[in-house]
Amino acid sequence: MTKDEFVYNICLVYIQHMKVCIKYGSGWNTYMFSHLFNRKEEDLISLGKSKKIKANSQTHLEHVVPRVVLLTETRRLIKEKILSDEEIAWLLYKHWKVARITKEEQELLDLKSKMNLKETMPEGWTFEGGDTLARLKLANIELI
Repeated sequence: MTKDEFVYNICLVYIQHMKVCIKYGSGWNTYMFSHLFNRKEEDLISLGKSKKIKANSQTHLEHVVPRVVLLTETRRLIKEKILSDEEIAWLLYKHWKVARITKEEQELLDLKSKMNLKETMPEGWTFEGGDTLARLKLANIELI
């Protein structure tokens, strides 16, 4: 099984888990994403690192689309019953990515006094058609 197939299959497992959580009204949290992998997310779903990272930089592993967005959008799509599990898994696979950024870039994204995008995506972004990198692009964070 390839790394991509493994990640996609984990997305399918996550959807099944979410369906159980929805049925019984509990059991979901944003850490489920990292717990489903048996190794570091960075090894499986990394898009790279910021161009601004230097040898002595303090860094942060950033979920490109915040985990809370992944969770709420997955729940929404399951409840709407418009897309199949496979279609939802594909969207989850598309957006469930991480990147290594500087601590300064993390603060730029997260702080309310700056961009206030810790748990949200830019206005107008949609799970179904949005650019996975929209937050980073808005903050001028370039990956290599």
